[in-house]
Amino acid sequence: MKRLKGHWIFLVVVMILVLTNKGYGGTFAYVPNSASGYVTIISLNNGSTIATVPTGNTPYGSVLFPYGNYGYITNSGSNSVSVIDFSMINDPEEVVLATISVGKEPRGIAVDPFGYYVYVVNYESDTLSIISTTSNTVISTVSVGNGPWGIIADPDGETVYVSNYLDNSISVVSATEAFTIPDVGEGPVGLSMSSDGKYLYVANYEGNTVTMITTSEYEEKMLSDFEISATVSVGAAPFGIVVSPDDGTVFVSNSGDDTVSVINTETLSVESTLSVGGTPMGIAVPKHGDSVYVSCFGDGSLKQIRLDNFSVTDFDFGGVLDSPVALGSFIGGMAPDAPTNLDIEDYSDDWAELEWDDNSWDELGFIIERKLYDDDDDDDENEEEEEYIVVGVVESNITEFKDSTVDPDTEYVYRAKSYNEAADSLYSYETYLTTETEAESTCFIDSLFDLF
Repeated sequence: MKRLKGHWIFLVVVMILVLTNKGYGGTFAYVPNSASGYVTIISLNNGSTIATVPTGNTPYGSVLFPYGNYGYITNSGSNSVSVIDFSMINDPEEVVLATISVGKEPRGIAVDPFGYYVYVVNYESDTLSIISTTSNTVISTVSVGNGPWGIIADPDGETVYVSNYLDNSISVVSATEAFTIPDVGEGPVGLSMSSDGKYLYVANYEGNTVTMITTSEYEEKMLSDFEISATVSVGAAPFGIVVSPDDGTVFVSNSGDDTVSVINTETLSVESTLSVGGTPMGIAVPKHGDSVYVSCFGDGSLKQIRLDNFSVTDFDFGGVLDSPVALGSFIGGMAPDAPTNLDIEDYSDDWAELEWDDNSWDELGFIIERKLYDDDDDDDENEEEEEYIVVGVVESNITEFKDSTVDPDTEYVYRAKSYNEAADSLYSYETYLTTETEAESTCFIDSLFDLF
């Protein structure tokens, strides 16, 4: 499952999606109603129901394409996945783009961060179905543990993790290996990860606990590289789980006692227990959002939890959900357009000024990233230094940034992306910089004069 280089078909799909969906901005909840066989699309910006879209029988899990308006819904009762083009919600004949047959009783669903693949776990088949998003077909089926329920993709796009409810384990699956982490807790269901992929959090439905697993930092992963680092007691029958955008808090929906546990990731303790609606199950947060949203199976409500003060309100969208499970990342929206023409405007030996073109109308800001330039792809000695790091974030409509953290006589590569509450854009093209020390330049000139 390594990321495919030069995946031009995928880029064409993304560009078509971007060009044909201008104006469809905002953040939305895409909530499957398991009892009625449709998805309710709710605007989180203006608090209204945008549309309802039919799916297969017993829609269960939901995930959104990272760059656009495609949604993937597992239909547990009809052994299929519905592909929904949410930009076509006003055209009933076009809104369901495809129906994909998978294994028996599909539940959890995830998408890799680059949008190439969708992953579905099939509870009765003990398998993982891998779907190509370019063809909307199953391209591979992988055996996992007993009773797979939840799934999440690593942020690096190389690995997926599957919770196996019936044998209390986690399956680790990549293109090169597949193995099992045993004894993670009783009845694992929901999964979530820190933004850097370092920590995996598991909601154990039968054990009333959350397990934190420190993941492998190596590309070629082995069982010995994983460590069960902590176990935290939470409420009754924890089901869904999500990490806040700043990685500081984990929220767990406790379906058995109508609460959400709030776990501090530094102390690894429950710092608050919040009363929410009846039988909370699905729980998700926008990528850059300020609130967590909880779908309540028992009373059909959608709850909003503020990240700053943990206040709980009933999110009024003008309707009632019908037995929503909503396992997975059911919140998303159209990504903003990517910046272009990123360039080095000026530089010295200890700073660089960058500029770019703003092509989006709905961005919250821009993120600028940098890495050391390495022209030897086979040199792994500086692998950590070669990773991109964030060097700056600026607000919307700002198209320049000064990086004051560069070193003299060093080669760098920069890239930038725009972001809104729901998603990040594609990256700009990279631009390159080589800094030179003033002292070296002076010495060179002096040496010329010494020749005469």
